[in-house]
Amino acid sequence: MADNDIITTPVFMDLADWRLIIYLAPGRLQAYLKSTVDAEAPLRAACDASWEAADASAMLRGLETSVYDRPSLLDDYEADIIIETPATLFVPSEAIEEPGDAETLYSTFFEATEADIFIDRIGPECCLYSPAQRMKPFLERTFPGARISSALSMLVSKFRSSGEGRRIHAHLHGKEADVIAFDGERLLCAASHTASDTTEAAYHIALARATYGLTTPSDKVWLSGPSEAREAVAAILNSAGVATEEASLPRLAEGGLPLAAAFCADRPIKRQQ
Repeated sequence: MADNDIITTPVFMDLADWRLIIYLAPGRLQAYLKSTVDAEAPLRAACDASWEAADASAMLRGLETSVYDRPSLLDDYEADIIIETPATLFVPSEAIEEPGDAETLYSTFFEATEADIFIDRIGPECCLYSPAQRMKPFLERTFPGARISSALSMLVSKFRSSGEGRRIHAHLHGKEADVIAFDGERLLCAASHTASDTTEAAYHIALARATYGLTTPSDKVWLSGPSEAREAVAAILNSAGVATEEASLPRLAEGGLPLAAAFCADRPIKRQQ
């Protein structure tokens, strides 16, 4: 990433000219400011806090402390909050119509009450997720009006429109592999998997291919993430006869910005000076 892509120097600003992007991952909060009037203005880093999050309650305590220790985050910005969590479930949108539907479906796999379950409606599907008890009311109370989405549902929305035919998109980051499969625009699966190494990441991709029958020569795997991991996974898959391609991503993602945050920052601005 070029030095001027993300800068940390303070600046006196009109709050209306900037959009706050908060990225929450287990034990970490990153926040950035994106100009809403100048598409070429660099992203400004506003916060990078980390804490031990051995369980969900520790995740919430660390989040509360990180926010309250940085009152500038509570200024009246237009805001996006992106939440990275493996506790994510995709269901048909028509399955979430009445109060209690989300809890009934989500609690089949994860423990949470209706009040703690976030719901992203992304067309034919809903993404249900609940990283920690009381996180939803805390965020809604602390950042009223903020757009909240899971990182995985944001990747689904972007990758759905970025290709054709039957394919898998696999995003590698840290010790995780996000594996998303499509048949045209129809979502087949989307999940974040623990991947301690590139062999395990390749296994999760191969398992998705086999499970959903994406095994013909035209069923490609699109890879994104750090080049070393991406190339290692590609080599494993290629040796098994699986065709791979490198996915085209926003420039900000190339320097380590979480991919969903890069997609969010790359959204066209509303106003131009």
